[in-house]
Amino acid sequence: MTKEFTAVPTDIYQLAREAQALVKETASGAAEAVRDPHMSLAAGLDRVRGAAIQQARAVNARLRKQACLATAIGLGLGAVLGYFGSSRKQTGLRR
Repeated sequence: MTKEFTAVPTDIYQLAREAQALVKETASGAAEAVRDPHMSLAAGLDRVRGAAIQQARAVNARLRKQACLATAIGLGLGAVLGYFGSSRKQTGLRR
């Protein structure tokens, strides 16, 4: 999974470079030369979009596998914050 995390930023930087090249070529008015970089840019966007969807699915699957742990952490944090919040209100009333 580490390779996937490092691949996405690399793809994003490559995409930015391709976009800059596309803008430069478009400014010069070379319509025929723009077609190939445009297709390359579209393919790069699809790659990045696919990687982002894969990462979201992996996170979703992990949360589904460890649903009890996620629920316990949420309840624990809620209890701790509730305790500190209620004790703060009680000390504010005494003054």
